[in-house]
Amino acid sequence: MVGFSLLYEDNTIQHLGMTFPRSSAMGNLLVADHPMKGLPFDLYDGDAIRPAQAVTAALMALSKDLFLALNGFDLRYERGDFEDADLCLRARQLGAEIQVHVHPGLYHLERQSIPSMGDDDIRAMVTYMNCAEFNRRWEAELTRPKRVFKVSAPKAPA
Repeated sequence: MVGFSLLYEDNTIQHLGMTFPRSSAMGNLLVADHPMKGLPFDLYDGDAIRPAQAVTAALMALSKDLFLALNGFDLRYERGDFEDADLCLRARQLGAEIQVHVHPGLYHLERQSIPSMGDDDIRAMVTYMNCAEFNRRWEAELTRPKRVFKVSAPKAPA
C-alpha cells in the first residue's frame, strides 16, 4: 500500500504517515496520529519513500486484488476516522508493506465532507465510537512488546 504526503494550503504538513499513540483526550485509547502535522514541509529532511504503520485514505493506492482480499473498508466504521488505519493494519497482517511517498505540492482540504454529518457533538461521538472499535480490534496487536533477540559472544573454550 502506498500513501502520499499531504499538505495544507499554507505548505504545512497534514500527512506523512500514521502512528498510534495513546491520547488522554480520548480516554487513554490509541488514536491515529499524524506525526509532524502542522509543521512546515521544509523541515522534513527524511527519505523520499519511507515506511509507515498506516497511511490516510485521503490519497492511498493499493492493488484491486489486495483491496478485494481485505473485503474493502470495514463498514462498522463511520466515515472519516480509523477506517483507513484499520484497512492498513489488515493489509499488514496479509504481508503488505505500507509506504509513504513524500513529495511537496499535494494539497488536501482536510475533512471537507465532515460538516454534512452533523454538529460538533455528533461528530465527536462518531469519532469516539470509531476509536473504541479500532482499539477493541487493534490495541493488543499495537501494544504487544516487540521481541528483542539478544546475541551473546561465544564462550572461549576452557
